[in-house]
Amino acid sequence: MSIWNINGQAVTVFEAQESRDASVDADSSSIDVVYIVTGTDSEGSVFAAVNFEAPAAWQLSSGVTLVKAGISSTRVTDYWYKATVRYGIAAKIERQEDSPPIFSFEIGTTTAHITQSLETVKRYNKFGNSDEVIVEDFEGAIGVTNDGIDGCDILVPTLDFSETRYIPRYKITGAWKKNLARMAGKWNNAPFKGFQPNEVQFLGASGSQRGAEDLEISFKFKAEENIENLTVGKITGISKKGNEYLWVRYNEELDPKSKTIVRRPRSAHVERVHLTTNFALIGIGT
Repeated sequence: MSIWNINGQAVTVFEAQESRDASVDADSSSIDVVYIVTGTDSEGSVFAAVNFEAPAAWQLSSGVTLVKAGISSTRVTDYWYKATVRYGIAAKIERQEDSPPIFSFEIGTTTAHITQSLETVKRYNKFGNSDEVIVEDFEGAIGVTNDGIDGCDILVPTLDFSETRYIPRYKITGAWKKNLARMAGKWNNAPFKGFQPNEVQFLGASGSQRGAEDLEISFKFKAEENIENLTVGKITGISKKGNEYLWVRYNEELDPKSKTIVRRPRSAHVERVHLTTNFALIGIGT
């Protein structure tokens, strides 16, 4: 039995009676060493104390030396945990960690609502569209009514991609999962996988046990390009990053040709609505 000082708490760790369940064969020998942990109600402190208590390597009676492959824990009651340390063959664990990643992507479309066209091709009224006919000029605004701008729905391109990695169980700690959870929804603040800053959003990760020593983790992303020199009505030179939102303020003004009051773009506003972070912290390279 040992007592470890973890974050100011005296955490007690001792090996359980049902410990040391071993599986031995030529290619995948392993052993589970079970510990009882008391004195803390923090999963992070449990992992830290058990990691200190459990040796880095374990030698079986057959002479085979195994290395620490992962730690898992189960909360029994308040301030009482059962933790299992899995030991496996070192060479096999290294091969799993060095396995090449698997990439996948999907290019598609999604619906977006717009209030401005790229160009007004023609304007008509009940008298026709000849040069002598004067029709209101809304400067590209779509669906202008007395109450506002209705706009329309169009399809815009999307790019979603993922990268699957095989990660040893010992790296999948509570702190590791919390770090990923904090990053979900954020955008890249530096170049990432061939994209410029602010063009990639981290959508999250999902994982499952692949074998005794590692997990298969898929990291999911979406991309949206930075755009320069946008034009809205007579407003030009607009720049919008992939993680920013553009909206338009409309104003009523006199159209001198038709001599009517029309709604036209008055100003364009680019808003930062997402946080950014360093995607190197995800741990899959940049």
